[in-house]
Amino acid sequence: MTTPFSELAYDSPAYDLVRYRDDNLDDQLGRIIFDLASNGDPEAIRRTLTEDDAALITLYAHRRIVVGRRKRSSTPLLEALDAYALLATLSEGEINSWLKALLYFGREYGMDFDAVADRFRQLSPDAAENVVVVISALDRLEHLAQCHIVETSTNYGVGLLNTVIVRERASAMGLGGVLGIPVKIGSYEVAYDLASRVANVGAALADAFDAIDGLQASEISHDQLVASTFDVVASGSYLTSRACVNFYVSDTEGLTFTVKVADLDPDEDEYSAEDLAEMADELVDQAAVASGSYLVVLSVVPDFDDMFADEPFDGGDEGDDEELDEDPLGIYLDTVRRVLSENLPG
Repeated sequence: MTTPFSELAYDSPAYDLVRYRDDNLDDQLGRIIFDLASNGDPEAIRRTLTEDDAALITLYAHRRIVVGRRKRSSTPLLEALDAYALLATLSEGEINSWLKALLYFGREYGMDFDAVADRFRQLSPDAAENVVVVISALDRLEHLAQCHIVETSTNYGVGLLNTVIVRERASAMGLGGVLGIPVKIGSYEVAYDLASRVANVGAALADAFDAIDGLQASEISHDQLVASTFDVVASGSYLTSRACVNFYVSDTEGLTFTVKVADLDPDEDEYSAEDLAEMADELVDQAAVASGSYLVVLSVVPDFDDMFADEPFDGGDEGDDEELDEDPLGIYLDTVRRVLSENLPG
């Protein structure tokens, strides 16, 4: 069964909400969603939506939230709410981050919350209670960080970054997270105050890789430093940092690697950026650079298709002239150093 969204898809740059770029699909989706919400049968639409449709609508909502923040306007935020109302379900993670941030911004821009609640009750009665609960708890929201969303400022303008929360139990995110009440569970949350600067460096690096012929960088995401990247053991499998973002880079030859940018606190963290760069650089298929408290690690993403192929791996004859490149990422370190020198204070 086809839906109004079946033939629609965003291009890769649209997924990046730090390096935010306009996309004509926003206008097309906006018209479809408005028509369905105003003139259609939302419940019937929800029953036909595929997972891809839901992902498309959710990304549209995120993009409208970014636009609302950039324009300091509630209109794009209301468009995002209409998109949310078409979804069959809203996950706790979505409610606890993006929806909460939307209403946090809406409060600043004079959004009529009574009208919002009534609109949601009309379009999605089952989900309306979630919206009402968040609205009723807005007086407890004092900072955007409580929404697990960080505002960034790069050459692309204002962007938003959803922060990562790793919890010991999948069910740990309960109503306390929605209301902003401290949750008394074992958890490891990456939080940082210097997100804008780190995101700016990440955006500059992504631009630099995009500028290299044959390479394409993915969207920028909030991340953590995984201890195994440096062959060290750490509690919770992660190393602390003041800020960390990452993105993927793919080349036309099939190589994909991650680029991770982190800012470490030399007074608090167990390892310095220089220490971690040396550790990471010693491992196969990795390359790393440190500059002051900043660390950039490039790591090859394994090709699992080759690893689990039906045909056995042919390592080649001993006399073959071509050898496997044990350092495929070293050629990009000069680019990383240049970007760091241009974007970090003296």
